Formats: sequence, C-alpha cells, structure tokens
Amino acid sequence: MADSLAVDEDMLCDGLIADGGIVLGGHIRGLLSFEGATLNNHGGRALVSDGLIVDKVMFCRRGFAACGEVRLPAARIGGRLYFDGARLSNPGGRALVASRLSVGQDLFCRTQRSDEDIQPFSAEGEINLRGAHIGGDLDCSGAAVSNPDGHALDGDGLVVEHYLRCNEGFTAEGMVNLRGARVGGQLTFGGATLTNRNQRTLDLQELAAQVLVLRPRTAPNGQVDLTHAHVRVLGPC
Repeated sequence: MADSLAVDEDMLCDGLIADGGIVLGGHIRGLLSFEGATLNNHGGRALVSDGLIVDKVMFCRRGFAACGEVRLPAARIGGRLYFDGARLSNPGGRALVASRLSVGQDLFCRTQRSDEDIQPFSAEGEINLRGAHIGGDLDCSGAAVSNPDGHALDGDGLVVEHYLRCNEGFTAEGMVNLRGARVGGQLTFGGATLTNRNQRTLDLQELAAQVLVLRPRTAPNGQVDLTHAHVRVLGPC
C-alpha cells in the first residue's frame, strides 16, 4: 500500500515480483519503472494507480506481466508511457483500465523487437481508454487483444493528437470501439485482424481523423460502422 506517496526523483520497481495487489498513488516527480516486473493477483487488481501523477516517463515493458486488472484511470504521465511487449491477463474482465488517462507524449502498446527476441503486447481482457488524451502517438502495432464477449479496445471519446496505429499484425478478438474518437493524424488498421462474436466489429461512429486507412489482413466478420464519421482521406493506401 503506497497511496498518496510522494517521491522527489525516480521510483524503480524493475524486476519486482508481487503476489497480491499493489496500490500506488500520489506523485512521482521523476520516472516510474516496472520493467520486467511480475504482478500476480488473479481475479483481482494487480496494480491500482487511480489518479497517479508521474512527471516524466513510466515504463511497464521488457517482460512486464500482470495477472489481474491494471488500473490507471485519471492518471497523468508527463512524458511517454511504455507497455511494449507487456502481457496483461484478466480474462472476462478488464486487463487495463486507463479511462481519462492523460499522457503528454506517446503511449506504446506494441510489439517489442530486439536482435534476440520478439515480444508482442498481449491482453486477455478489455483495454479501456475511454476519454483518455494522448499528446503524441498511440501505437498498438502488432498487439493482440482478446475479450470475445465484450470490447477488446474501448476508446469511446479517446483523443490522440498524432497517429493511432492498429496495424502490422494487430489482432482484436471482440469489438473495437472508437466512437467519438479524435485523431489528429492517421488512424490505420493496415494488416489488422478484427473479429467479434457479436454483430459489430469496428465502431467508428462520429470519429474525426485526418486519414483513415482500412486495409485489414482479412475482412472483418461483422459490421464496420462509420455513421457520422468525418475524415479528410479515406482509403486503403
């Protein structure tokens, strides 16, 4: 339990192994790192950081794994937030809750590549980014998200100032909801695989984007809803 914690510089939890939930709130004035950490709280909350403030960068990558819900609602990250190659597991529930999250630069939930290994970002359970604001790019390239009975990605009202990438092998099992999202640059689904047991696979109602690229690897097995969407360029290019 570290609610309302204040750290004047950096907080390093690299390689941490925790059996049970972690509550971490307050203000980290440097960077926060959970690189290579393993958080286990099956069926519960692995990390609770509602309203957390990190002035610089937050790392949850390089083998980061969480069994249980990871919570960052209304958190504020001044720099980048990295989930590259992370493995999040909360089947049938929410793997990552980051509604109203604010990231000053980029949010990475993408495949991590190195000379020795390739580690895709994976999530069993919903990724919730409702009302979040990303000051740079949201990069989900090569990510695999599975929540067959609900939303795989819920970005209702999401704002991304630059690019939103769901490409290069991005896989979603369950609905991708970007209703009312605002993307300042390009939103791309190039090479993506989108499936859903229910009728609607991709909800882009009231989306606003400069460029929308709909060139998935295979045709989605349900509806793609573009009702009242507004884009300057719509194409497979």
